[in-house]
Amino acid sequence: MLCLRCGQPLAEGSIFCSTCGTPVAQGRTQNVAYQQPPAYRRAPQSETLTRPTGITIAAVVYYAFGVMNILLALLFAFAALDRNTDASGYVWMALCLAFGGLFLLIGWGLWALKSWARVMAIVFSCIWLIAFPAGTIINGFLLYLFFRQGTSALFSGRRWSQLAPEDQQAIYQMQAGSPNAGVVIAVAAVGLIGVIAMSGIMAAIAIPNLLTAMQRSKQKRTMADIRSLSIALEGYAKDKNEYPQASTVSELSSVLSPTYIRTVPAMDGWSRPIQYRCWSSQAGNPCDHYAFISGGKDGEITSEDPEHFSSGATTNFDCDLVYTNGEFVTYPEGLQQ
Repeated sequence: MLCLRCGQPLAEGSIFCSTCGTPVAQGRTQNVAYQQPPAYRRAPQSETLTRPTGITIAAVVYYAFGVMNILLALLFAFAALDRNTDASGYVWMALCLAFGGLFLLIGWGLWALKSWARVMAIVFSCIWLIAFPAGTIINGFLLYLFFRQGTSALFSGRRWSQLAPEDQQAIYQMQAGSPNAGVVIAVAAVGLIGVIAMSGIMAAIAIPNLLTAMQRSKQKRTMADIRSLSIALEGYAKDKNEYPQASTVSELSSVLSPTYIRTVPAMDGWSRPIQYRCWSSQAGNPCDHYAFISGGKDGEITSEDPEHFSSGATTNFDCDLVYTNGEFVTYPEGLQQ
């Protein structure tokens, strides 16, 4: 038996309809004027809830964020491979891939009306409100969509007949298209285009600067390690009155460590062996000159003759770093290319 007002099934012996409160007498409604059911009742509804336009927009936005992060990860990967960067480039690549995958997962969850996706999207939207102005606009509208009436019920996983009338009405209005739907679509589209444009600009600026900073860090680390080696070597020479004979820095470990230095840094910042040379100013005498050399980013040492290294400032990460007898004779200065 159905209620004549709202059309919901009536329990046996009911006095009032549990849905709309209409009085019931002997399984039939009392003599009350019949009222046309509201639009959301009259419209044929599937038991499975369908996705409103606003939520579709939110899902597309997160899909776009996911794709952009994956593209950034690919840029980091190509840059790391092309420029021989260290593990930090791959760390950034992994972070971008992780966030890209997470955003794609949230986008799928919003598309499928999963409750966990709405919660995660709310958290990220609150965080990215600080990304003024495009992030503030787009995430502000996303928060409006996630908190408007009926959205919680939409993501509850319940079927249409299990929803309260007010939730049914709110969802019906969202599905039918509210007066603000066009504004939401327009603002979301503008915001999304702005985010894409800003991401491209930031990638074009940030990635080269990041790679340059990474190369500068390797260069500075190499110079610091060479200075540490020189201090240890001078300590040895003070005690032995000569510099040790060796063909590589690794061979110096046996004579320098641990007396003069705890750990001998044998590799430069680009994970290539630091070269060691020693020679005598007079034939037959012990070594009284030495040099430590790093081939720079490209690893190519320009000269094998330790007495004829080019000297002066360099402006390229590929240039050699040469330290001879207590000072750098080839050293970086100014902006490095």
